[in-house]
Amino acid sequence: MSDAMLSALDGAQAQGLIGIREMGLQGMITLRADQAKAAKAVEKVTGVAMPARRMISAGQGNQIAWMSPDEVMILCDHAKADGLVADLGGIGGAASSCGQCL
Repeated sequence: MSDAMLSALDGAQAQGLIGIREMGLQGMITLRADQAKAAKAVEKVTGVAMPARRMISAGQGNQIAWMSPDEVMILCDHAKADGLVADLGGIGGAASSCGQCL
């Protein structure tokens, strides 16, 4: 990921019927792999079970979103994304993090 730590909204907030606030930088990892074969390794690395089709699993500060039969998106702390990609590198799939996730 990029070393640039920029936020598009710089802490913006809005109040009304609902409150909206910027979350800050978000780590996003795309993982393409056979989900059945990768499930145990992904859960070991992220602490979150693979989601069912068209679902999102969450826990331990991470979320995993089903994207397609061979792809999930892992949402994590921005500072931990590169480490998770490295840890996921040995599961036989392709993992990559976005360069500058906002």
